[in-house]
This record gives sequence, structure tokens and C-alpha cells, in this order.
Amino acid sequence: MKLTQKKILSLIKKKVARPMKVAELSRLLGVPETQKREFRNHIKEMAGEGTLIKIRGGRYGLPDEMHLVTGKLHGHPNGFGFVIPDKQHDDVYVNARHMNDAMHQDHVVVRIESEREPGKPAGRIIRILQRNTTHLVGTYETFGKDGWVIPTEAKYFHDVFVPGKYRKGAKHGQIVHVEIETFPTRHQPPIGKVAEVLGSSNDPNVEIQSIFRKHGVRQGFPPEILDAARDAEAKDDFSGKRKDFTQLQTFTIDGERAKDFDDAVSLERFEEGYRLGVHIADVSHFVQENSLLDQ
Repeated sequence: MKLTQKKILSLIKKKVARPMKVAELSRLLGVPETQKREFRNHIKEMAGEGTLIKIRGGRYGLPDEMHLVTGKLHGHPNGFGFVIPDKQHDDVYVNARHMNDAMHQDHVVVRIESEREPGKPAGRIIRILQRNTTHLVGTYETFGKDGWVIPTEAKYFHDVFVPGKYRKGAKHGQIVHVEIETFPTRHQPPIGKVAEVLGSSNDPNVEIQSIFRKHGVRQGFPPEILDAARDAEAKDDFSGKRKDFTQLQTFTIDGERAKDFDDAVSLERFEEGYRLGVHIADVSHFVQENSLLDQ
């Protein structure tokens, strides 16, 4: 028998009526002795992903049969949240008292216990399958020798405690990028260390850098891309209909927060008057389709 998680799940749905231990499952499903280790590994992986749920006594069962739902938690600034199910199911409301130390974006198991109104289930988080937040951007606030980072994204309702030795010179009110070292528990908040001080909260560039850090956007380029850019710049011989205006002093007219500075003007003075030049970047000439720069 070829063992796949899809095959195992199908067999469990057809043949298993209650949660069972791995040994019981393997016997009921007819798993050969030579494949029992592989079967056990599959069961553990499925439990880690939330396809199966492990309960007391080391028994495994299907979430649907135990009124359990797995999904991603979407937090709310007021402390409650909704679990967005992995499978087709109504979103599950979770009161702030029933979060069980989960954070926004965590992959969790929620037990449905009631309905706020018909068709709108409510429950409590009973297990965190995976922590999906390893870093945050927020405002640093001094607290004695230590400090707290208040997340910029209000859906993260846990402030991150930063011991003084890990503040990295951050000052009160500055925007910082913090790495989470320890996740929240019933008795302590998340603990982290400042990875980078981004700067003042009213600096437009800091706002852009905050977005980069939040989404893990790459800010540099591999050497081969930089070489391709230099090659593209050097290749133009201004032959044919193209003329060289690079000697003109030009001024960009894009806004301060623009991401692409591709419009500019120049002004030349002649005896008979002035000439206003309007310059638009000719990207398609320098960046060929499907080239390294294009990709």
C-alpha cells in the first residue's frame, strides 16, 4: 500500500469512528509492519498541520468530529478575533478571554462552543499549531531601563517587552523592528530584542522602511542584477533616432513619496529665449523582456 497523507485521511474518514492511538489506527487500516514507522511519521505531520487532532491519551481524530476547527487567527484591536478556517466553514468568533495566548496570524485549533447568533459560531482556542509572527514593527516606549514595543499593526494586541540590554539604543517614541524571542504565555508577555532602529515616527522614509520590514520585502539586489543594470546603462550608443541629452541638468517632478522617479524637466537658455525639456524614462529601451532586470 502506498502511504500518502491524502490516502490516510481518506481511510480514517471511511473506517475510523472515534479517536485512536497510532497503533490502533495502523491495525484498523491494515498498515503493513514494514510501513508502520512511515505511517507514524505521517500521523504526526498531519497533527502538526491540523489535519488530525491529538487529544489526551495520545489519540488522534478528525477535527470535524470533535467540534474543532483549524485555521488562521485574525486579531482585532479590541482583543477578540476570528479564526479563518482552513476548510469550508463559517469564521469562528473568539472572545478575548478565550485566546489562549494566540497572536494575530497564528495557525490554531478552535473548539466551537456556542453561536453568537444563528450561523455565526463562537469558540475558544485550545491549541496553537504554528506561530507565524517572528518579528514586528512598532513604537518603542521606555519603561525604566527596559522598554515596550507597541505594534504598528493594531491587530497584534500583545505589546512586546524588550529587556534593556536588547534595546539597541532605541529611544522613547522611535520606530523599531523587533524580533520575538519568546511568545506570550498566561504569565508573561512576548519578549523580544530590537533588531533595528528605523527612526522617527514622522519621517516619511521611516514609514516606507516599516512597510518593508512588515512584509519582509527585499531591499537589496543580487550581484548579477546589479551587473545587468550597469550593462544596460552602458549599452546605449545613441545611434539612429536617439539623441544624447545626459549632459542636461534635470530636475525630477515626482512627489517626495513617489516610488519611481521617472519624470523630470530641464531648462536651457538661448539668445532668443528658453527651451523647456520634459523627460520621461524610456524603461523599455534599457530593460528587455524576460531579461534579469525584467524578472
